[in-house]
Amino acid sequence: MDLNELAFQKIKELKPNKNNTISFQKIRSKICTHFSIKKRDCWKLLMDFKNEGRIEIVRYKGIRVVDK
Repeated sequence: MDLNELAFQKIKELKPNKNNTISFQKIRSKICTHFSIKKRDCWKLLMDFKNEGRIEIVRYKGIRVVDK
């Protein structure tokens, strides 16, 4: 398992809100502290997941994990 896959598993462990969205704040607090990365690098990681089709970005709210 590579670190990207581990980061994705950590994101999937977060509990989404009633709109099935995980807030950016929750993601940053989990990923940035767990992997000791900066906010900018966390955003790049999320963009990689988006480009792979694993998540959807919900503007100004957070993300939705895409079940495949």
